[in-house]
Amino acid sequence: MALSSNEKRKYAITPFVSSATLTSASTDILGTLTNAQTIYTAPATGARIYSLIASTDDTAAVNVRFYIKSSGGNARPIANVNIPLGSGDTASKLMVDCLNPLVAVGLPIDENGKRYIEMGNGDLLVAHTIVAMTAATNCFITAMGADY
Repeated sequence: MALSSNEKRKYAITPFVSSATLTSASTDILGTLTNAQTIYTAPATGARIYSLIASTDDTAAVNVRFYIKSSGGNARPIANVNIPLGSGDTASKLMVDCLNPLVAVGLPIDENGKRYIEMGNGDLLVAHTIVAMTAATNCFITAMGADY
């Protein structure tokens, strides 16, 4: 859509990197965020997540559900992502792109063809595991983006 002569394009300009660690205690069911971990909280101006990467040292696959929780308290699931066992734990096992179009269906696409997450004032990006992880293992989630 073209901008009118009095409109200006808005760019995310203040970069950030934020992360969370999921453990065997981070399990919840759909819509329940009791044990979910916050990955990022958007400022009043909003933010855009350009990259969402996951790795694990678990000896079994980890299934992670991501949500945007609005400042009003509503949680909207945006993706379920399978993190294969040992992803990112060794050089031969790559980390997982959680914004992969095969799993993050329906998210907007930028001018480079990459999916992103748009966040409003005070929105939280949160995640939890769907099934309990192996004890004493972790799933590391890293978000990179920019605030408006």
